[in-house]
Amino acid sequence: MSKQFTLPEELVFLGLDKKIHRFKLDYQSHKELYSVGAVFIELLLREVINIGQDGKVHLVQADPTGISYLDQVIEVLSDSSKDRSLKKWILSFYYSKRNVRKKVHQSILESLCEQDVVTQEKDTFLFIIPKHKYVAAKQEQDRIIQRIRAELLEEGPVDEQTVALSFLLKETKMLKEYFSNYEHEQLIKRLEELKVKHESLQWVKWIEKAIDEINLAIAAAGAAAATS
Repeated sequence: MSKQFTLPEELVFLGLDKKIHRFKLDYQSHKELYSVGAVFIELLLREVINIGQDGKVHLVQADPTGISYLDQVIEVLSDSSKDRSLKKWILSFYYSKRNVRKKVHQSILESLCEQDVVTQEKDTFLFIIPKHKYVAAKQEQDRIIQRIRAELLEEGPVDEQTVALSFLLKETKMLKEYFSNYEHEQLIKRLEELKVKHESLQWVKWIEKAIDEINLAIAAAGAAAATS
């Protein structure tokens, strides 16, 4: 039976293939921030949060989901005394909520390990310093890629999570690593088409808006790190 992953799990899972360096981000903190961003989009898809006309994130449902990394972010939102934009929330996970950011990312990895699609192996850094690396099951990675191919490169209905994942893969420069040049071009065109031509798919627009906010926050965090 095929596995059912959340959006954060799929993003982190596809970024684990270090052989071809698929998660092309400069800093570990940026990987973690995209993981947190994917959690926000997952909560958006589940209607746990919404983004109001004022551009701020509003917590709609504070009950625990039973999924550790989702509940960690829900708890942060629930404990906050004021609403913020998604960009400001992501920046807060870069600065004041750094420990939560790391725990969220680690919880996603642990969930993948519990589902037996990722294994943890001993490794070394610079051939000296002991560390652990995570290895993804290629068969399950391929299944996710085939779903993107079937929904976005062929005629038929598209799933919200598939579209959100494709946008995230595009922004993290992983999309072109999993598809041929031709397929990559067609996927980009398809995503643009979904944004522009399909008014019934309003959720595509707010997924993209959310990802734009995440990118702005990560760019700001990167600029701060470069000048510090």
